Amino acid sequence: MPRTFPSMQTGFLRALIQADRVLKEFRARFIGKCSPVHFFWGSFDLAVTRFSGRLAPPHPGGIPHMPDWVVREAYSHEVSSCGFWPGNVQLPQPVFYSYAYPEPQGFRATNVRPADAAFNSSLGEFILPYEAVRRSASPDATLLEFLQSTYEGRRRLRRVGSRRARACRYPGTRRANLTHARSGDAEISRQLSLRRGHLRDRNRFPPSSPPATARFAGARTR
Repeated sequence: MPRTFPSMQTGFLRALIQADRVLKEFRARFIGKCSPVHFFWGSFDLAVTRFSGRLAPPHPGGIPHMPDWVVREAYSHEVSSCGFWPGNVQLPQPVFYSYAYPEPQGFRATNVRPADAAFNSSLGEFILPYEAVRRSASPDATLLEFLQSTYEGRRRLRRVGSRRARACRYPGTRRANLTHARSGDAEISRQLSLRRGHLRDRNRFPPSSPPATARFAGARTR
């Protein structure tokens, strides 16, 4: 007899699958050191982290259920992290989040996109409500805009990574990113233009795919 799952668990699974897909697309834009998209059982969030390679000041610790020495090891170097979190009692709604450690001065006042995104002082992170993504006419583009704009905001303030050598503002290939680092903006523009045309020709999202507005499931929280 096949296993059946309550609607709450099924909705959360579907949300994780779609979030994982878009986070992987965002991860592919970066050719520096980067974690895989992975799930943390303790906090129950799906995350991906970029590293600048520079040492960070010792973390103050104080994270519930995590020894300070573990936290200091985890944040021994500068990070730029983002992901999906189903929420808890303090924040009873699913959200996408983005933060940096150490937090650059002025980071909280950074203008990020889309309009539904905002800095949450209690979390110390930018958040974008899951519902804002799910109800968007283009969920993928809305989420990628949030992830990219928050990363660029902290990069401008702290220079987490290098624009030329490690990150590309627009979707492209690793080869295109390397070309950018070696040959300049004119060449990268040409490469990315060719790449975008190639993707259009391949029909990246075939007609059999579900509508964009239906890709994100209605995850529910306890």
